[in-house]
Amino acid sequence: MPSISITPRVTVTRFLTDTFLIALTVDCVKRALKIIWRSWATRGGLPATRRSASPVAVNNLDNLDDLDYPAFTTGQAADLLGVRQAFLRSLDTANLLRPQRSEGGHRRYSRRQLHLAARIRTLFDEGHSLAATARIIGLEDDLAAAHDQIAELRGQLGTNTEQQH
Repeated sequence: MPSISITPRVTVTRFLTDTFLIALTVDCVKRALKIIWRSWATRGGLPATRRSASPVAVNNLDNLDDLDYPAFTTGQAADLLGVRQAFLRSLDTANLLRPQRSEGGHRRYSRRQLHLAARIRTLFDEGHSLAATARIIGLEDDLAAAHDQIAELRGQLGTNTEQQH
C-alpha cells in the first residue's frame, strides 16, 4: 500500500481549520443559547411543559363533540384511517381536503374531514382517479343537499296543508 506523505504545513493548516470550525460551532451554540435564554426571561421564565394543565386545554374539551373541530394531527388522522401521512398531504395539495392549520402551521383535521378522507380513500381503492373521485364526491354531496331540501319543502308543504284544514 503506498504511503501518503503530508507535509507539516498541510497538517498544521488542516489542524487550524478544524480547530477554527469547532470554535465557530461552539460560538454559534453559545450565541443561540443566549438568545433562547433571553427570550425565556422576557416571557417570564421557562416555557410550560406539555403535562401542565392549562385552562385553554380544559375549555377546549367541549369542542371534541363538534364535527368541525380540528382535533387530529396528520399522524393521528393517518393512524385512524389506516393510510400514510403522505396520502393526507396529497389531498391537501390537490385541494380536495383542506385541513385547518395550528398556530405553528401544522395540519389539523376534524372528524368531518376524516369521514371525507375515508370516502376518498374508498373511491381510490375502487380504482377511480383523483379527478373522478372529486367529481363523484361533489355529486354525492349535491344529491344529499337536494334530498335535504326536498325533505324540508315536504315538511313545509305538510305544515301548510294541515293549517288549511
